[in-house]
Amino acid sequence: MHFFKTKSIIFRKSENKIPFFIRTLKITKLIAMAPNMDVQIVQKEQIKFLKFPKEDVLDKRKDQIDRFLELQRALSLGNLEHQKVRIVFVDDTGLKKVETTIWGITDKEVILKQSTIIPLERIISIS
Repeated sequence: MHFFKTKSIIFRKSENKIPFFIRTLKITKLIAMAPNMDVQIVQKEQIKFLKFPKEDVLDKRKDQIDRFLELQRALSLGNLEHQKVRIVFVDDTGLKKVETTIWGITDKEVILKQSTIIPLERIISIS
């Protein structure tokens, strides 16, 4: 999956789907936090030290549903085939990416190894 950006929209291209875009709720805030839209790669052990705002990064209900469906697919891949996925999310300082196996999903959070948690509303994409 590839990402490219404009000032107000993050576009996502997927190999198996028609390209579509994800509009973030506070994109101007994200641009201010990360002017070059660089995605910082983090280890899953570092996630527990990050701070997450409460608002959802996806403003459209359809995008939120798609995110949840992608997470369910990633959970199945992890459980059945032990495949890792890349999760792009936003904390209070900017965009982050982690490559890991998803161990569980609740209605509010994603659970990774060692009880590491990412709030569901802070996830932009899963690939």
